[in-house]
Amino acid sequence: MSYTENKAQKKYSTIKQASNILNSVDTTCISDQVKSVISKCSYFFLSTASKDAQPNINFKGGDKGFVHVLDKNTIIFPDILGNGILHGINDIMQNPNIAMLFIDFITGVRYKVNGLATVIDNTEELNKYLDFSGFDYPTRIIKVDVNYVIGNCSKNIDNVRKEIIDYEENWESPCGT
Repeated sequence: MSYTENKAQKKYSTIKQASNILNSVDTTCISDQVKSVISKCSYFFLSTASKDAQPNINFKGGDKGFVHVLDKNTIIFPDILGNGILHGINDIMQNPNIAMLFIDFITGVRYKVNGLATVIDNTEELNKYLDFSGFDYPTRIIKVDVNYVIGNCSKNIDNVRKEIIDYEENWESPCGT
């Protein structure tokens, strides 16, 4: 995937700013720094789209380390059966293009990881991954062939951090529910 100069950057005069960022990092693979953040996350957001390009986003959570970086271009994570609707799984089966957003709300570090996902659901393939700590016996494992990784802008993360701290102190939902 190539994120070079684009129409939006031209229109909004951000070509130089974007080029400085994109030319300073390797966006084609998972760096050790990104791997370290992913391995400590207990959640991420998964974006998928149907074959008709209808978008979907899901929260994925587990114990810290439930997402495993196998190598610089491969991530796996378990898909434990939840409510049975399977929006994300259905989308992946139709359209393997996904995006994952990892956020550490305390430090403000965020990484966007894009790739092609595969649903692994046969016993023989599942057994290859069951030795990873933190995996209950999953119904499925999602394997992601990573093709784009970039730090995500942390602007306004302080607002969320303050809501989290306020929530912990006052036991009220930061979203008002």
